[in-house]
Amino acid sequence: MKQSGRKTNDGILIDFRLSRQELAYYTGTTLNTVSRTLSNCEKSGWIR
Repeated sequence: MKQSGRKTNDGILIDFRLSRQELAYYTGTTLNTVSRTLSNCEKSGWIR
C-alpha cells in the first residue's frame, strides 16, 4: 500500500495487476485459498 497505493475518494487504490494464480505462488498458498480469501474480503467490503 505504501509503495503502490494512491488515495482516492473511495479509499486506497492499488493498481498492481496480479492473477489469482500469481498471488497464490507469491504467498505460498493454493489458488483455492487465494480465491476463497479474496471472496471473503470482497463480501466484507474490504476490497473491490
